[in-house]
Amino acid sequence: MAGGSTNIRGEHIREAALLGDDEALAIVDEFARWVALGLSNLTNLLDPSMLVIGGGLAGSGDLFLRPIQQWFGELLYSPELRPHPQLVLAKFAEQAGAIGAAILPEYAHVSDI
Repeated sequence: MAGGSTNIRGEHIREAALLGDDEALAIVDEFARWVALGLSNLTNLLDPSMLVIGGGLAGSGDLFLRPIQQWFGELLYSPELRPHPQLVLAKFAEQAGAIGAAILPEYAHVSDI
């Protein structure tokens, strides 16, 4: 893939997975498991009603969202005691971080952090 393991980037994995490459799909699944583990830890701690996934993941659509949702359901602590938070992709995908940084000063007064 991509001329050697040191040259592989996320977009190479994405493209190969979309073409059905088994190795790339396994990488996507492993990555999704780690993302879901982090999201389940956040959920167990903060109990949000919704988690918004942005950045490059959001631009990949269901390729990443579906396995993240699957792993999330398996990793969430005591899912029978509370409703699952909704996992959604950010509307602005890869621009979400930049937009958030741009509006952050507007909300600086909300917290003393």
